[in-house]
Amino acid sequence: MKIATDLAEALDYAHRHNVIHRDIKPANILMHEGRPLIADFGIALAVGAAGGGRLTETGLSLGTPFYMSPEQATGEQFVGAATDTYALGAVLYTKY
Repeated sequence: MKIATDLAEALDYAHRHNVIHRDIKPANILMHEGRPLIADFGIALAVGAAGGGRLTETGLSLGTPFYMSPEQATGEQFVGAATDTYALGAVLYTKY
């Protein structure tokens, strides 16, 4: 349960700073001294700088399909914090 709480707090921090990760998956969760870290913000979206939670272009989805939220998987124009929350839930359900 502590891993889930730590990961949720890390995502909350990113979201409060207007960053959407968009690729939460087990390979992007690293353990360091017993604490989980979220890595690989390579396709993260800085919401304020990118004009909202838009994808690269309408209909294009980025991320790992198995853990994607429905709106991200179908290429919806807008994604947000809920996208990461859904992916984290999928990871926790399948791995922990």
